[in-house]
Amino acid sequence: MLNIIIPMSGASLYETSADFIYPKILTEVNNRTLLEYSQDIFSTLTEEYKSLFVVPTDKLSKLGLGNIIELISPQAVIIPLHGMTKGAVCSSMMAIDEINLDDELIISSADHYINDDLQEVLEHFRSVEADAGVLTFESVHPKWSFVKTNEEGLVIQTAEKNAISRNAVAGLYYFKRGSDFIEAAKELIRKDNSIDNNFYLSSSLNELVLKGKKIVMCPLGDSVYHNFYDAHAVKAFESCHANQLPPVKKLTEKYIAAFNSRSLHEVVEMFDHNATLTDPGNHKIGRENIRSMLLQLFNDTKILEFKALSVLAEQNRSVIEFELKLDDKLLRGIDLIDWNNKGHIIKINAYLY
Repeated sequence: MLNIIIPMSGASLYETSADFIYPKILTEVNNRTLLEYSQDIFSTLTEEYKSLFVVPTDKLSKLGLGNIIELISPQAVIIPLHGMTKGAVCSSMMAIDEINLDDELIISSADHYINDDLQEVLEHFRSVEADAGVLTFESVHPKWSFVKTNEEGLVIQTAEKNAISRNAVAGLYYFKRGSDFIEAAKELIRKDNSIDNNFYLSSSLNELVLKGKKIVMCPLGDSVYHNFYDAHAVKAFESCHANQLPPVKKLTEKYIAAFNSRSLHEVVEMFDHNATLTDPGNHKIGRENIRSMLLQLFNDTKILEFKALSVLAEQNRSVIEFELKLDDKLLRGIDLIDWNNKGHIIKINAYLY
């Protein structure tokens, strides 16, 4: 199974200021936190995976991050971090007991947004038999980490805060085997190859280069990557994202029509891979579980009429006031639907009068 580690020990994630009244990762853009946006890319995965969030214990209690993470990623495993570490490498190693070291591993930042299809990225890394892979974007600003490639396009060197190329790292790392990362991390720490007393994930790739591993760079297209580095970057993301939101009311109307016509495939395809559906008789997590529930409903009901009395939509949420006829039963209630930026349903809460 694919393992995904989200290290959340960095102090910058929790900074507050005149621009960030709440800790930065809980800052909202269009009624969604930056932490939620950082997890959107995983909704494009079509295979099973395990998410591991490494979070300082004081943030779990003071900010209620445990509950927030469970709502964002219901199947996540939260690993409490006692005390501070020396960077993302050390934090990621805290998840070692929760992963199969022979399985693939992704380590991803909690303060960025990547508008790309991660399943396609994975298939690319697999097709070229990469031992490790990294997403990149074009920049020469010294606040990023960078990779240099050879004539074949393979990574031969990485550098932190030093523009050795125009290939800046987008904060998502792939390892064909979890054991490769762990061994590289141990070697990095043994050599004390820290930068400003922190061990960076980019430096672990240098250890793999020395071992002769094949590391592949995957460039991202324009406007695909947004890092929440500071208040200016967050405002730029907000401005850009405001013009990319899907027409939520039209999506809601499409959902109503598909449900009313019992088009199982069309309805299910509107749900995110990790969506949740809660009504008085059900609490389903994941697209496949929702599909099974709907299949049974459609098969067991001769008469099904879903009538929308009213539809309200604002930003990423819609509200349907409905009447639902199931054979000789007539139900009245409200659906609260949350949508992601891909136009997929991430949560439905249904309430009956």
